[in-house]
Amino acid sequence: MTRTVSIGSLSFESSGRRLGDTSWVLSSLDGWDDSGSGVRGERGERPQAHGNFDTPMFRTGRSIAVAGHVLCPTRSAAAAVVQRLSALGADGRELDITVTDPDLPSMSASVRIADKPIVAWQGGRTVGYAGEWWAADPLRYGDTINESTSFPFAAGGLEFPLFTDGVTDTGYLEFGAQGSTGRVTVTNIGTAATSPQFEVTGPTPPFSIVHVESGRRLSFAQSVAAGDRLLIDSATGLVVLNGGDVDYSGMLTRAEWSPVGPGESASFAFIPDGPFADGTLTVIFRPAWW
Repeated sequence: MTRTVSIGSLSFESSGRRLGDTSWVLSSLDGWDDSGSGVRGERGERPQAHGNFDTPMFRTGRSIAVAGHVLCPTRSAAAAVVQRLSALGADGRELDITVTDPDLPSMSASVRIADKPIVAWQGGRTVGYAGEWWAADPLRYGDTINESTSFPFAAGGLEFPLFTDGVTDTGYLEFGAQGSTGRVTVTNIGTAATSPQFEVTGPTPPFSIVHVESGRRLSFAQSVAAGDRLLIDSATGLVVLNGGDVDYSGMLTRAEWSPVGPGESASFAFIPDGPFADGTLTVIFRPAWW
């Protein structure tokens, strides 16, 4: 079994990942397969009584520790590896840790450097590495799934004369173009609830996105111009246009968010709340695991 751990642009493999004459070997990965996160909550004591008040408990962020070593063909190659490992995450920006395993789905988490890394080099051709990373969101996410639909419309129908496409003799029955149900279905194969993003591409009138199973609804009160892309993030509640910084969530007249639970499938219907237009809805979805 070969397990690969990628941190930003660098990857370690349990069997040794070869880049030319250099081998990146994974030694250990802690805080990934186990929970990797603690528990927090208010445990208020019951005055003049046994026990505590029953209050909700929540998971903290995830601490992930990665260790490995790099086998290099020359001392100069080892010196270059030292510089790359020392710079990994040093600017404090988010990186992705992605773990691929032949017996599991690919999973990733967004992390920042949590402590000073250990880059062990004694001047030879082997470089040791140990780094600790912190994921503010404890969930691990699968590959992104994009599913798109238009507004619902009817189309097609039996073409006449029979056995033609309306013009040319085809020798079989033709039913014309396929219509659209205006619905998208996604499935969360993970173990934790996860919230989709909705990208609407104009032109559209004001619209609603309805969670079919519950009837919960997101209603946006403004039209979207041709070529514009409106992104509704149901995890954060933010609504942005063309990747900008302005939050348009105030234009949501109904904001009934609908996370998709573990092992559940969810269908979303794209409904125009004004004159018909040619916009599209793309549901951007990632399964999630604890």
